[in-house]
Amino acid sequence: MNTIRTVCAAVIIALAVSLVVGASEESFHYYYNRALLERNNRERVSYLTRALSLWSDTDGRLPKVRAYNARGNAYMDLGKYRESLGDYNAALALDPDFAPALNNRGIVHRRLNRLDDALADYNKALSRRTGSSEAYYNRGIIQYLKKDYRAAIADYGRAIEADPGLAIAYNNRGVAYYLLNDIDRAITNYDRAIELDRQYEIAYTNRAIAYRKRKQLDRAISDYNTAIRINPKNEMAYVNRGRTYSDKGVFKNALMDFGKAIEISPGCSIAYYYRGDVFISQKRFEEAIKDYNRSIECDPNDVSARLSRGNAYLEHDRYESALRDYNKVIEQNPNISDAYNNRGVAHYAMGNRTQALADFNAAIRLNPRNIRAYNNRAVLFASQGKRDRADADYATAIRIKNEYKYAQYNKGNLLLREYRPTDAMNHYNRSISVKPNFPEEFINRGIAKHHLGQYREAILDYNTALALDGRLGQVYYFRGMANERLNNFDRALADYTMAISMNPRNADAYAARALLLQRMGRRDEAQRDFNRALSLDSNDARIFALRARLHLLEGRLEQALADLEQAIKLNPNDQTLKDERDRLLAMMKGDNLNIGPRAAQDSSAGSGIPVSLPVALAIGITLVLAAGTGIALMRRKKTSKAAPSPRMEQPDGETVARPAPSKSKTKGKRRSA
Repeated sequence: MNTIRTVCAAVIIALAVSLVVGASEESFHYYYNRALLERNNRERVSYLTRALSLWSDTDGRLPKVRAYNARGNAYMDLGKYRESLGDYNAALALDPDFAPALNNRGIVHRRLNRLDDALADYNKALSRRTGSSEAYYNRGIIQYLKKDYRAAIADYGRAIEADPGLAIAYNNRGVAYYLLNDIDRAITNYDRAIELDRQYEIAYTNRAIAYRKRKQLDRAISDYNTAIRINPKNEMAYVNRGRTYSDKGVFKNALMDFGKAIEISPGCSIAYYYRGDVFISQKRFEEAIKDYNRSIECDPNDVSARLSRGNAYLEHDRYESALRDYNKVIEQNPNISDAYNNRGVAHYAMGNRTQALADFNAAIRLNPRNIRAYNNRAVLFASQGKRDRADADYATAIRIKNEYKYAQYNKGNLLLREYRPTDAMNHYNRSISVKPNFPEEFINRGIAKHHLGQYREAILDYNTALALDGRLGQVYYFRGMANERLNNFDRALADYTMAISMNPRNADAYAARALLLQRMGRRDEAQRDFNRALSLDSNDARIFALRARLHLLEGRLEQALADLEQAIKLNPNDQTLKDERDRLLAMMKGDNLNIGPRAAQDSSAGSGIPVSLPVALAIGITLVLAAGTGIALMRRKKTSKAAPSPRMEQPDGETVARPAPSKSKTKGKRRSA
C-alpha cells in the first residue's frame, strides 16, 4: 500500500511539474499548479490568490472550485478559520455538492466548536459520496464530541470498512468503547491500531489507561514505557505512569515520573496536581500545598486543586486556611457535595458543631448516596449523645455500601462505648475485612477482645496495630494490661515501660506499672510510680485510692487515710471509697476489721480499659487516618477524588486520544482536490 501511495504521489508531482512547464506564466493554471508544489502555506495562499484573479470561463468551473478549496485548506493550516470558511463557502456556492469542501468546512466548524454545523456538512458530504473514509471518520469525531459514543463507533467502523489501514480510526473507536465502559473492546481496538502502526504512541497510552482501569497495573506500566520510548517528551505518559505507580504504592517511582513531566512542561503541568496527592498520602503537607498552589496559579478556577489544597490544610490542622479553600470551591461550584462535607470536617475540628451539621446536611441533600456524609453526621450525633440518630446514619451508610469501612468501624466504636464488645467486634471485623490499613481498628478490636477475656487474641491485634504504626505508645499500655492478665509479668512490665518512654506524661501507664510492681513485690518502685502518676494527674481519684492501698500494705495508715480522703473529695459519690475509709478508721481505732477486697492486685481496677480510641478522619474517597479528631470524614481522593475532577485520566479530547482529523492515512484525512 505504501508503495502504491509513493508511486501515486510521484505521478501527481510529475504531472504538476509538466503542467507548470506547459502553462503560461500569467495564467490560472500556472499559479494553481505552482501552489500544488508549494509547501509553505503563506506562499500557497499567494499563488492561489493570483490564480483565482486570473481565472476565466475558459479555465472551467471545477478548477476554480478546487482552487477555493485548496486555498481554504492553506488558510485552515494557518489557523485563519474565517478566511478558510469564506473559501469553502465560495467553492460550495459554485458546486454545492463538492464533497471535499463539505468535509473540510466540517473540520473548521469542529475547530470552532460548531458541532451541529460540522455534522450537517459531513452528512451532506456522505450523501453525495458514500464510502468516503475521511467523512465517516470526521463525522465520528463530531459524534464523539457530542458524547454520542455509539454513533461515533458506527462511523469509525464505516471509515475502517472504507480504509482498513486507518489506525487512528481503530484508536478512536477504542476511546469510544472505553467511555462506554466496554474495556475489552477498547483494548481490542487499541491492539489493532498498534498492529497497524508500531510507533503509535497514543494507542499505547490509551491501552495503558484501559489496563489501569482493569487493575492490570504492570501491563499498563509496560505500555507507558513503550509510549515514552517512542516519544521521550510525552508529558502525559509520564503523568499517567506516575499515577499507576501511585496505585501500586510505589511512590518513589511516581514522584520521579511527576518530576519528569514537570521538567518537560515546567509552567503548568498537570503533574503538580498529582504529585500533591502523593505528598498528602505521605503526610508531606507543606510540599503538597506548594504543588497545589502552582496548579491553582495556572488555573484559578480549578476547583479540584483548590479542594485538594483545602484537604492538605485540614490534615495539617490549618483549619482557617482549609475553610477559605472550601468556601471558594463552593462559591465557584455550589453543587459539589464533597466540598460541603469537607468544610464540615473543618468546622467539626474547630468545635463549630452547628456549622458542621449544616454542611453535612447540605452534602447529603446534594448527593443522597454520599456515604461519608452520613458517616460524619453520625459521628457528630454520637458526640452530642444523640445515639439513635447516629445509629440511623451509620445504618444508612452501611445499607448504601456494606463494605464502607469507616461506618463499620465507627459503629463498632459506638457499641464498644456501650460495653457491647461482641457486637462491636463484629463491626470491626467487617471494617478490617475491607482493607486493614489503619491501626485504630485493630486497637479497638483488641480492646473488645480484652473485655471478652480473649487476652491472647487481643495481643495479636495490638501487635498488628504496632506493625502498622510503631509510634502509638498507648498500644503498649493496652498490651501490657493483656500480658498482665496472662501473668506474663516481665512482658507487661516491658510494655508499660515502653508506653512511658514514648509518652512520659502518661499517668495511666505509670499507675498500671505501679500496680504491677506492687504485685511483683517491688513496692518502693511502685511507690515512685504512683507518686509520678499523681504529679501528672492530681485529679484522678483512682490513683489516690490505689496508692492508699499500697500505703496500707506498708503500714502507713495516716498516709493511706489522707489518700482515701482525697479520692473521696474528687469522687464524693463513690460509696466503695467511703466504706474503705470507714474500715481504715475503725482499724486505726484498734478494731480488727478486714480492709476489704484486694483490688490493688487487679491491674484492670487500676487505670482501666479505655472503651475506644478516637475515630478516624477521612476526607473524600481516599481513606486517610488522622487519629484524635473524633470523627470519620471524607477525602477525595483522591485525591481520586471525591469531588468532580476535570483531571480524570480518560482517553478523550485532544489531551490523550486526540481523535482529530489530519492529513495522512494514519492520522486522519482531508481532501484538497
